[in-house]
Amino acid sequence: MTPPRRWAHPGACPACGKSVAYVTDESGQQVRRPALELDRAHAAARCLRCGAVWRGEGQLRSLAAVLEES
Repeated sequence: MTPPRRWAHPGACPACGKSVAYVTDESGQQVRRPALELDRAHAAARCLRCGAVWRGEGQLRSLAAVLEES
């Protein structure tokens, strides 16, 4: 079984401290989602709330370390 290309992390964004974002879904409705979204295909993560981005193995390892501490 292949892991999903994108998934959400329940932790708070280290940049803005928020763990929830409100985004517009495919049907145009505002929905609540975890703020941190990870993209395996592009080796990146981003905060849907503040727009902070982590790219590449080094930045993702740093993000993981911060999330493990909290």
